[in-house]
Amino acid sequence: MEWSGEMIGEDCVNLVKTQLKGDGDFRSPECVELLKQADIVVTNPPFSIAREYFIPLLFEHKKDFIIVGDLNWVAYKTVFPLFKENKMFFGYTNIKEFRRPDGTMQKFGNKCWFTN
Repeated sequence: MEWSGEMIGEDCVNLVKTQLKGDGDFRSPECVELLKQADIVVTNPPFSIAREYFIPLLFEHKKDFIIVGDLNWVAYKTVFPLFKENKMFFGYTNIKEFRRPDGTMQKFGNKCWFTN
């Protein structure tokens, strides 16, 4: 789903909800077009392909972002240079747990926020 609207305080006005035609893969032409329209990307990308495809895609399109990722990403050849060049940073806090759809909590020790 694509969500867009104007934020005023905690309220969202003029909300538009658009059903995706494809499967929602961020690499699809449909999703890349939505990415081009975004001011900032806030997401939990698929960890298995985020560092090789998603993060480079964000930089290719010059997008501001806040994403959830694995602490070990910093050691990968596609991510480490971004830290070294001060183009990517750790967020302020680490993520210790996620709430699952069934209401239970999943605890983690190595998930964090990444931003630019």
